[in-house]
Amino acid sequence: FMKLYHLAILLLLFPLFGLTQGNPSIKYKGLGSEVPSETNAIIQDYKTVIDIKSKNKIVMSVEKVITILNTEGKDYGESLWAYNSFKNIGGGKIWVYDTLGQMIVSKKLSEMEDYGVSGNSNFYSDLRVKVYQPLIKNTPYTYHEKYEMVYTGIFQLPRWTPQEADDIYVRHASLEIINSSKIDFNYYLSGFVDSTYVFSESEDWKKWEVTDIPPFSMEKYGPSYR
Repeated sequence: FMKLYHLAILLLLFPLFGLTQGNPSIKYKGLGSEVPSETNAIIQDYKTVIDIKSKNKIVMSVEKVITILNTEGKDYGESLWAYNSFKNIGGGKIWVYDTLGQMIVSKKLSEMEDYGVSGNSNFYSDLRVKVYQPLIKNTPYTYHEKYEMVYTGIFQLPRWTPQEADDIYVRHASLEIINSSKIDFNYYLSGFVDSTYVFSESEDWKKWEVTDIPPFSMEKYGPSYR
C-alpha cells in the first residue's frame, strides 16, 4: 500500500530577510534508535516556516537535518536551491556532521556552485540554482541545511512533502504559516489522515506537525513517488 504524505499550499498573491550564519547549537549524531531495515536516511527534523509579510513579499524559511545511513541514501544529503527574479535566496548555510556529531563541513551560500538552468529553447529563462553535493565516503553522517527564500509576484508555493521518498524515516517535520498580513489563501491536504499529524491554529497562524513516519512499500504498478 502506498502512502503519500504532502500538503499543498496555494497562495495567490500579487529583499532580503537576514539569516543567522552562526553555527548550530545542537549536535546531530549519526546514531539513534532502531529504524526499519529498508531505511536509507532519517529526517531528524524538518522545519518550514512561511511568513506572509505583505501582498508583495513572502519569506519561506527552511531548516532540515537528515542522517544518511548508507550509500543508497546519499542523494538525500545535498542542496539544490533554485532562484530567479521572483524568488531570491535570502541566505543559507550547510553543515555536515560525522557519526559522533563532530562538524566536518561548513559551507556558506557564497561557497556553493551556481548554475544557469536552460528551459525551452524558444523562451528566455532566468532560473538559476545553487548546488552543494558533499563528497563523503563513510556513513552514517548527518546533513544539515538552513536557508530562506524570498518570494515576490504572483505564485504558488511548492507543496510541503515531509516524507520525500519511500525509504526515508521521518522523526519530526513541521510546517508553520504566519499570516500577519491577513491575506486570504487556500490549501489542501492529500494523503493525510487525522492520526498522522497534529494541527494547531490561531487567528493568523497555522501549524502542521508529523512524527515517526516509517518507510513504506510502493504499489507494484502505482505512480512514481519521487
